[in-house]
Amino acid sequence: ADLRFATGTGDTADTLLLHGNLVDVSGGGCRVVTKRGIPLNTVVSVSFILPGSHRACTVSGTVLEAVSQSQNAVFGQRIKFFASEKNLEDLGDIKRWVNQNLPFADVTW
Repeated sequence: ADLRFATGTGDTADTLLLHGNLVDVSGGGCRVVTKRGIPLNTVVSVSFILPGSHRACTVSGTVLEAVSQSQNAVFGQRIKFFASEKNLEDLGDIKRWVNQNLPFADVTW
């Protein structure tokens, strides 16, 4: 998964790209493991390809949690997707994939 987010504000804002492993996904959010933590409440854009798909889903959301998972400086970023007009098509694809492929699909967080 690729995560894009802004650092700084105004004229000093930069957009950073961070690569990670998508380890959990639902219709409401995801968890991505990265080598760098992202501050809480940071708005991110997450891009990933669902298994069996040829098209990347790109959705925006906010970082709810960034927990160091080991001494190797690996972070689990828990991201809640925004239910915005911009996200609707990809959120629909994600929800359909989850409902068709995961036995616990009716659980939300």
